[in-house]
Amino acid sequence: MIKLLDKILNNFRNCFTRQASFNWFVVIIIGLMLRSDILGLTSIIRDLGLAPKHYESILHFFHSSSWSLESISSKWFEVVKNFAPLYYHL
Repeated sequence: MIKLLDKILNNFRNCFTRQASFNWFVVIIIGLMLRSDILGLTSIIRDLGLAPKHYESILHFFHSSSWSLESISSKWFEVVKNFAPLYYHL
């Protein structure tokens, strides 16, 4: 499962101009998958056991110019199509 998740998330690497932003993207996605409540960034930090000092870094990620929502959205559709294609019964 971890290898598949790694393979999927690595498809998004070219959506980021900075490695640090991509790394935070991965942390945030994993955090969203594992969080136990819906209290935002605090949930991610708490459930991943990150130090509270990382709150500002994660918050900064959402305002970073090293990625665009359009590129991530486009890549998301491509990844879904490749890893979970729709099958039509004729």
